[in-house]
Amino acid sequence: MNDWRIIGMMVNKRISKKHSTLFWLLILAPLIAAAGWQDETADQVSKQARQATVSLPELIYESSEHFSDIDTANLDGLLERIGDSRLVLLGEATHGTAEFYDMRARITRELIEEKGFNIIAVEADWPDATSIDHFIRGSGQKPVFKNKPFSGFPTWMWANHSVLAFVRWLQDYNQRFNSAEDAVGFYGLDLYNMFGSIEAVLDYLQDVDPKMADLARWRYGCLMPWADDPSLYSSVM
Repeated sequence: MNDWRIIGMMVNKRISKKHSTLFWLLILAPLIAAAGWQDETADQVSKQARQATVSLPELIYESSEHFSDIDTANLDGLLERIGDSRLVLLGEATHGTAEFYDMRARITRELIEEKGFNIIAVEADWPDATSIDHFIRGSGQKPVFKNKPFSGFPTWMWANHSVLAFVRWLQDYNQRFNSAEDAVGFYGLDLYNMFGSIEAVLDYLQDVDPKMADLARWRYGCLMPWADDPSLYSSVM
């Protein structure tokens, strides 16, 4: 006779049917749990083995959200993950690829229209970016440049068709606001053209505080030996 049946018969003589059922459950529960743990472990091993054979492009494809067209891509999931964040950082895998620029512009438009964002800060020379800000908001005095904005390195980073289309959209969007203060602003955070930025600061101070302009001019004097070739400054450092 099977050993388990013998144990069951012995138990039935001493305890009630209810307690017998409980006894069986206590015996079988560890066995069932062990079997479940083995199945889970096997699944994990199988998953790890599959991942080990999957190529990096396949993993990227499986982990990414797919779309066929930038203008019609569903961004609901992204906006939901952003939630009530006050600061959103957008980048791109390259500087100069139209698809990245266009999708970044599309996401920014959604953030403006759906989330109420009204400040755009970009990796661009801040004096040059003021030309775009004035164009889309018409705020303050029109900036005056000795050279055409975004004409220095890297010209292709902002002086391109994708950015132009986005800037025109911003100008159209801002038409709904009666005040430039309420409109979406465009600001530069970078300093590629150091001496162009110095000139912008000095020109501003000369108008609002000439004494401070003289002090700033004196402070900036330590950089003047490299004004003709700024790349030499880095080689000295």
